[in-house]
Amino acid sequence: MIEPRLPARLRAVAALVPTAARRVADVGAGHGALSVHLSCRGAAVIAVESQTGPLAELRANLRSWDAASHVEVRHGDGLTALQPGEVDAVVVAGVGGGTALRIVAPSAAMQVRWLVLQCMQRGELVEPWLTSRRWTVLERRDVRDGRRTYPAWLVEVAA
Repeated sequence: MIEPRLPARLRAVAALVPTAARRVADVGAGHGALSVHLSCRGAAVIAVESQTGPLAELRANLRSWDAASHVEVRHGDGLTALQPGEVDAVVVAGVGGGTALRIVAPSAAMQVRWLVLQCMQRGELVEPWLTSRRWTVLERRDVRDGRRTYPAWLVEVAA
């Protein structure tokens, strides 16, 4: 399996995923590079994409990296592509804060233990929303990538 290059913001996201998370969903997986890196670390990874164009690109990239048999791909909207208790952690990266929060809202009902969030904009929405649910920010990193700084969080979901 070939590990594709990750930009700094996604390297930070990968580093935030707990090693104890053995089953990880990469929701909005896009090109799939992060999914491959998480799989190389030993996690069982489900890459989720909601749009057919990015889904086709994801599948093509996984084949070109010889990772198609290592990363499961699902077509679906957010956590609806998963079964309750199916994953320990959910990663949502590369979207706005409002979109990320909409995606992870059902995490407790889905029995997800950890979230790793990385927002492209509207990151100021995240921490108040998490606090209102009594979910715990275990770590926050502000990652410089190019000319921008991107916030990323490791969150423990309260049952």
